[in-house]
Parts: sequence; structure tokens; C-alpha cells
Amino acid sequence: MCAYFSAANAGQVGTFDCVDCQGLLEVKRVSNTMYSAKLVVGGGSCGGTVVAKGTSRLSEANELSIPYKMGKKRCFSKIAFIANGANVSDTCRTPAMEEYSTCATLGEYKKR
Repeated sequence: MCAYFSAANAGQVGTFDCVDCQGLLEVKRVSNTMYSAKLVVGGGSCGGTVVAKGTSRLSEANELSIPYKMGKKRCFSKIAFIANGANVSDTCRTPAMEEYSTCATLGEYKKR
């Protein structure tokens, strides 16, 4: 299991920019299997707003799940790492909800 994490974690650490949205994703390694992630609106009318921030264990599927609250509802921002980037999805928000929004953070991200 340690070999999986040492080989897989090289692409997870860093800053990622959203391809078609205003999102900015920052990921740092906290320990051997734990990562800290912060999903922020990088520009537009919501620039600087933190959408989700927290710590998560990297799953075997190469994903982080960052919990946050939307009102009284518990939500998760899901970060799935892919080659040279990540895909960000959410349990409470959908791409359709963010369509035409300058505060959008869901979608594909490329590593800087």
C-alpha cells in the first residue's frame, strides 16, 4: 500500500486552474496518505471566496473528498486526480447550477 501512495501522490500536490470555470484548487500533502485541499473562486464577482477547505485521505481511486456545509446540509467536494490535472465535482452543486456563473468551480483543472 505504501508503494501505491508514494508513486501516485506526485501529481496531487500543487496548484490547479480550472479550464472552463473560475476555480483555483490548492493541494498540499499533510502526511503519507493525508492531503489538505482548498477550492477557491479565483476570479469573477466571487473572487477569493473559499468554497471548500479541509483534509482528506487519498482513496485508492486517486480521489479526495472535502466536506463542507451549505446551510444545514453536509456536502462534499470531490477531487479526482487525472493526468496533469483533476476533475472537481460536488454532492450539492451541479454544473447546471453553475452555468453562466462567474462563481463556478466545478469542472476540469490543469496543474500549473
